[in-house]
Amino acid sequence: MRMRSILLVTLAAAALVGALGGSAAAQVLSEPRQRQGYYVAGGFHAALSYNRDDGKGLGPWTGYGTTIRVGQLLTPRLGLGLQLDVSGASGDGATASLVGLGVAGQVEIARNLALHAGVGLGVISLDDPADDDLQGGYGAAYTLALTYDWFPGNRRSGGWAITPGVRLRAVPSDTIDAFAVLAGIELSHWSGLPKNQLALPDSEAYSRR
Repeated sequence: MRMRSILLVTLAAAALVGALGGSAAAQVLSEPRQRQGYYVAGGFHAALSYNRDDGKGLGPWTGYGTTIRVGQLLTPRLGLGLQLDVSGASGDGATASLVGLGVAGQVEIARNLALHAGVGLGVISLDDPADDDLQGGYGAAYTLALTYDWFPGNRRSGGWAITPGVRLRAVPSDTIDAFAVLAGIELSHWSGLPKNQLALPDSEAYSRR
C-alpha cells in the first residue's frame, strides 16, 4: 500500500505538470532571455554516499550518478518538471545503487542560478559479497539541488547551456536509508519562447527570423 500511495502521488504530480504546461503560455509578453520555455537536461556526477542498513551505518562510499530532467518554466522564475536519477557507490567490498523518479520544482534565485526541490519514488539495493542475499528497499525520495546555466551561444531566447550543479538526495525506507551528495555537470537545452510571446522591437517581431 505504501508503494502504491507513492506511485499515485508521483503520477498525480506528473499530470499536474502536463496540465500546467498547457496553460503556462500567458498573454503577457516576456523579455527575451535564454533561460525560457521548455528544458531538457542530462549529465554525470561524482557521488558520495552514506547508507544505513537496519540501523548500521555503511560508508561513506564514493561512486557516480546520472540525471535526466525535463520540464518548463511556468513563470519567468518558477519551473516544474520530471526528473530521473540513477547513482551507484561502493566501499568495503560492497556496492549500493539508487534509482529515483519524481517531480521537481525550481525557482531562480539569481540570474541563471536556480534552487530545485523534488519528491518521488526511490528504490535502493545493497550488494555485499559477504551476504548471500541482495538487500533493498523503497520509499519517498527527496532531492535538493542548486544549478547554474551558462549559455555559450548568443540566441535571444533559448539555447544550449552547460549546467554545473550540486545535489543532496535522501531516500529513507523501512529497511535501508540512503543519503547522497552529487556534484557534476549537465548539458541543457532550452526551447525559448515564440516571438508572439516576447516583448521585441517591431523590426524583430515581424521579421521572418
